[in-house]
Amino acid sequence: MVQEYSTFFCQQGLEKTCKAYLLGCEAQAYESKPDKTAQKIIDSLVKDKKIMGHNLEEMIKKLISKNVLEKDILLKISSVHEGRGVTSQEIILILDKAYLEARYPVPYPVHEGYPIVKGKLKGKMWWGPIRSSDPRRFAFDIGYQIIIKIEKDFGVSIPRNSFSSGSGKDWERFVTFFLSDIK
Repeated sequence: MVQEYSTFFCQQGLEKTCKAYLLGCEAQAYESKPDKTAQKIIDSLVKDKKIMGHNLEEMIKKLISKNVLEKDILLKISSVHEGRGVTSQEIILILDKAYLEARYPVPYPVHEGYPIVKGKLKGKMWWGPIRSSDPRRFAFDIGYQIIIKIEKDFGVSIPRNSFSSGSGKDWERFVTFFLSDIK
């Protein structure tokens, strides 16, 4: 179960990172306003599906159009299953499925789309894409690229030890434990 939750958290982290960049692009709407007014504007922007929503693929497409991510990122092969390349676009779908499957029972879990089709296990087992390191690795890599662009494009410095309550060693320990199969 740990893998499902770590994939869920990576999906949430990537979604929030995408939203941070997209929200930064809308800063002129709220940055000179009083705090309460700015908070209301930010709240409406975050809830506006045309600007953000919860569709990770759409947010990534917006980031591609803003030259934050490479144009061909969705077509890249991120993994291989049964000799077939799994694209980044599929990995994003898997991340979105992890968002639901880690929290709720679903009638059609994502693994059913990845049956084992060769050998003795043919038709009896599936590849578990949510449990694999591929979506977590993708979320970590793309999220990091976006963080670098946030720092560059908005002149913001994000200290690497700000991700924990303590020292930079705490951050490294977190990464080692939580993302051990990614590094």
